[in-house]
Amino acid sequence: MKKVSFSVKGFFKLAAAAALSSGLLFSGNALAKPITLRVAFTAQPDCVIAHSYEVFKQELEKRTNGQVKVILYPNAQLGNDVATAEAVAKGALDVASCGANNISPFTNLYYWADLPFMFKDIDSVYKVYGGPIGKELKAKMVEQTPFKVLFYADTGSFRHLMNTKRPVHTPDDVLHMKFRTTPSPVETAVVESFGGVPTPIQHSEIYMAMEQGVVEAEMQQYMWSVGTRRYQLTKYITELPAQHALHLAVMNKEKFASYPPEIRKAIDEAAEAAEAYNFSNAPKANEELRKFVAESGCEIITLTPEQVEPFRQRAMKVWDTYKNEVDMELVSRVQAAQQ
Repeated sequence: MKKVSFSVKGFFKLAAAAALSSGLLFSGNALAKPITLRVAFTAQPDCVIAHSYEVFKQELEKRTNGQVKVILYPNAQLGNDVATAEAVAKGALDVASCGANNISPFTNLYYWADLPFMFKDIDSVYKVYGGPIGKELKAKMVEQTPFKVLFYADTGSFRHLMNTKRPVHTPDDVLHMKFRTTPSPVETAVVESFGGVPTPIQHSEIYMAMEQGVVEAEMQQYMWSVGTRRYQLTKYITELPAQHALHLAVMNKEKFASYPPEIRKAIDEAAEAAEAYNFSNAPKANEELRKFVAESGCEIITLTPEQVEPFRQRAMKVWDTYKNEVDMELVSRVQAAQQ
C-alpha cells in the first residue's frame, strides 16, 4: 500500500514561535511527580487524526517543559472507541479518541450529528464544531458525563457509501445490501431508510466481516478505509453527503480537575492547537486519500444534486423518528450556523 503522509513540522515551528511570544510555556515550580498521559486512538499512525494527537503531545510537553509526558497508542492497541472511552470513564485510561457516533452508549448529546444530511459541506462541519455550538457541547459533556472533551478531530470527509457488490446511483441499488453500522441507533435507521440491512460490528472486525461476506457495505470515510486496507475489498464508492462523524478526544473530567491550574491550562492550550491543526489540514489530507483510492481501482461515483435528492427524501424520515430524542432546537441552531 502506498504510504500517504501529512507533515506537521511546519505547524510545530509556528506554534513554538507563538507560544514563546505569548509566554505560554509552563514556568511553574517543578511538580513533585511527573505526569504521564496515555492517549489511545484507533487511527493508523500516518494520518491526519494521528498527526493531530501528535500536535497535542508535542504542544503539551513543550508547554510544561517536559513535566507532562504523553504516550500515544495508535491502531486500536488499547481497544476500540467504546472500550477505550469506557476505560477513560472509569479512570483506567487518561485520554481516548471516540467517534461522535460511537459515543452514543455514554450520552445522547451527539445524536443530532448522526441525523442524515445535517451538514451541507465539510467547511460547515468546522464552523459548527469550532464555534459556539461545539464549545457548548464540550461544556455539557462535563456537566452530564464522566468526560471532558479536549478537542475535536476530523478525517476531512463525509461517510460515503462504500460497497463490494455493485455501483450505487439510487436508493433502489441499496436494497437488501448488508451494511456494517456503528452502535448509533440513528445510523442504523439511516441505513434502513435506504433499504439496507444494518449489522453493528466493531471497527477492528470490519475487514474480516467484509472479506467473509458477513457485510457488503458501510458508510465510511476515506481515512478509515485506507488505514485498515478495506479499500482493497471495496469496489464501489458513492460519494453521498448523508452522514458525518468526527472524533472526540475525551479525558476523565475528575482526573483533569485534579491537576494544578497551570497543568490544566497547558492541556487546554495544547488541545486548542491540536483542533486548529486538524481543521486546517483534514480536507487536504482527505483529497490525497481519495486520489489514492481512485488510483487503486475503486470506482468512485459522484452524484449530482438531483441524484442525491431521492436519498435525502428517504433518509429525512429519520428526523421524525428521533425528534423526541434529539434536541431539535439545537438542530435548528446547527442549521442556522451553516448559513
